Amino acid sequence: MQSISAAKNAFLTSGYIVGVPLLGWLVYRNQTRMAEVLGVLTTMTGMGLLSMQGETLTIERGDALTLGCAAVYAVHIVLLGHFAPRIPYETLSFLQVAAAAAFAWVALPFVETPTIRWRPAVILAIVAGGLLATALAFVVQTWAQQYTTPTRAALIFALEPVFAWFGAWWWNGEILTGRAAAGAALILAGVLLVELKPNRKTAHP
Repeated sequence: MQSISAAKNAFLTSGYIVGVPLLGWLVYRNQTRMAEVLGVLTTMTGMGLLSMQGETLTIERGDALTLGCAAVYAVHIVLLGHFAPRIPYETLSFLQVAAAAAFAWVALPFVETPTIRWRPAVILAIVAGGLLATALAFVVQTWAQQYTTPTRAALIFALEPVFAWFGAWWWNGEILTGRAAAGAALILAGVLLVELKPNRKTAHP
């Protein structure tokens, strides 16, 4: 987030929505459908327009990290769709947050020197990021995915970049360039191609 705008980060992150049915195909061996192939190609084109800069088409560090984050999000949703109906959501939510906290604690000395200056902004960031955006979000998502499929959950998440872009515009005045806006539109189009394809009359695995 230090090297990428909030709106751009949100649209690139939304690529994980396309990754969910693809991972489902790898896990469940479902036949790939034309809408899914077109959706992936459209989304990849949009990501290219949004992230590749200049004549050399280089990808900035923040963009590359965001794309990697999107891939991990897709794995998370597929795994959560598998375990949510089998494990009480309170236990599963706690295990997810505890595992992430433990990993961060172990990795911290290798990444940066731990320092903290207690200020109102720091406390607000801890409350908003730790309690609302992490703990509460994991609890609600884990509870909700007991009653829906990973693909349907991913479709709901498709609204995330729209809300994020609106928030970035309203809060920070962020404006997407014409090229970036075209890329963002293609990403959303790819997501909708994958998620709104006609349903087959077979139960979700």
